[in-house]
Amino acid sequence: MKVKMILPALTEAKSPYFRPITYSLFPPLGLASLAGYLPGDSEIEIQDEHVETLNLEDEPDLVVIQVYITSARRAYQIADHYRRQGAYVCLGGLHVTSLPEEAAAHADSIFLGPGEDIWPAFLTDFRAGPPRSRYQSTTRTLTGLPPARAGHRPRARGPRGGAPTPGPTGGGGVGKTTRRARCRKGRRQARTDETGAPRDQNLHGPTTSMRWN
Repeated sequence: MKVKMILPALTEAKSPYFRPITYSLFPPLGLASLAGYLPGDSEIEIQDEHVETLNLEDEPDLVVIQVYITSARRAYQIADHYRRQGAYVCLGGLHVTSLPEEAAAHADSIFLGPGEDIWPAFLTDFRAGPPRSRYQSTTRTLTGLPPARAGHRPRARGPRGGAPTPGPTGGGGVGKTTRRARCRKGRRQARTDETGAPRDQNLHGPTTSMRWN
């Protein structure tokens, strides 16, 4: 079975000033996690339109699209395209959960809420016969969650054509967590003297007007 998973681009990703390496800090780990439930003999492709051009000339059997409000129009265009080709299209994500009736017009099955419990149920139905048109999550648990198929995640290219340096989130560049930690460290040092004692913020001079947010 050929399965294609897609994260459509947000509106600003089409701007010539948008930096794909920045968005690669947030790869589509949700789709990679769902891919872990697929049978081992499945041909899986995960495409993130923020860091690569989508290939819409292929012929997958199953298409899974993650939808946000900022990418909903683009997601529906892609979904309609693959449905016309005969693929079975699934839509899920925050926007689908918020506006299920809107999303249902562009999908064969929609997913409301987290997919850890409803995605395996869909796969069982998909193999056995016609799946349901709507799957509603009722369980909030990560019990039994298989490892994400991280090898299928797309990656942005670095400034010299190489792969960017992995950050804490698994994407490229220095992660936000690292930058925030450095910022907090700098603020602590500014508040204390060389012995670690708090500085007197009531001293006369230019530092009296300084505010720490």
